Amino acid sequence: MKIQKPIEPFFWLTFVCSSVVVAFILLPLIQMIVQPSFQDLRETLRDPDVRRSIWLSVYTSGLAAFISFTIGTPFAYLLARKDFLGKRFVESIIDLPIMIPHPVVGIAILGIAGKNHWLGHLMHQVGIHVMGTVTGIVAVLTFVGLPFYVNTVKAGFEAIPVRLENVSRSFPHQHIFARDLSPCVALHPGRDYHVLCKSDQRIWSRYYRGLSPHDRTGDDL
Repeated sequence: MKIQKPIEPFFWLTFVCSSVVVAFILLPLIQMIVQPSFQDLRETLRDPDVRRSIWLSVYTSGLAAFISFTIGTPFAYLLARKDFLGKRFVESIIDLPIMIPHPVVGIAILGIAGKNHWLGHLMHQVGIHVMGTVTGIVAVLTFVGLPFYVNTVKAGFEAIPVRLENVSRSFPHQHIFARDLSPCVALHPGRDYHVLCKSDQRIWSRYYRGLSPHDRTGDDL
């Protein structure tokens, strides 16, 4: 007969706190979704200003994400693979925008983009304006979102074994190697890919035996 252990008071404390946090996040979002009727939503979407605002949000967010991908990926790789003097200090700088309120971010960007600043004066001379423009929106979104992207990609690079990366660089058919490993990286971040992926083990075996990925062996049967 199993003896049922009494529930500790600390469990109820954590349960209540968790419920408060979840309710605090979900209730406003649920109310925002269920409050307007379908008729109100249809009339709102007919408004040209609303459609323009939606398109502006999608366009600026996509552009900011592309900029973060372009300049943030090499930077995240550097932080994940290299050790250098002042690395911890640089990582702390990357996290600063997360702690700064968004209005303060806008004020800070306007401070260097104004005509009184040498950088802002130079930007005005070449025709780049930040105040009230799409450029300003993209700059703020990139400033706020770049730390999240860099930290996420950095964690992904750190989870990939260095030996696996070296083999992928020296493999004669790198597109085959990347194709077989990409599901493991996407579905199981931070896990041991050699344990998770049979295709990974098959490629390693072929590599050490000097076989091409197109050569069929008993492993494929």
